[in-house]
Amino acid sequence: MALELNSWSRFRATESVLYDGKETFGRWNPPAVVQELPPQELITIRVDNSLEGRPDMIALAAYGTTQLDWVIIAYNKARGVLNWPRAGQIISFPSQRTVAVEL
Repeated sequence: MALELNSWSRFRATESVLYDGKETFGRWNPPAVVQELPPQELITIRVDNSLEGRPDMIALAAYGTTQLDWVIIAYNKARGVLNWPRAGQIISFPSQRTVAVEL
């Protein structure tokens, strides 16, 4: 049985494993798009009040879908993403063109 994933899933390139008789995912290996990228392949913004704590809305503006919020979170190595990013914080993330090529 193969796990059903949408085309934007961060687990799309991760092998599934059997654990306690159930199919799940092994350790996630981040795709190249969330590794260090040259500045010309990045978008850099200062987070305003309307985007504070909303990586999903940043993804919607940048990529046209909220389902790629994981790209923004992973690229910034955000830990404890509750209320991340904060207003006034400067963040960078891969451009739409870069994400489209990689994913």
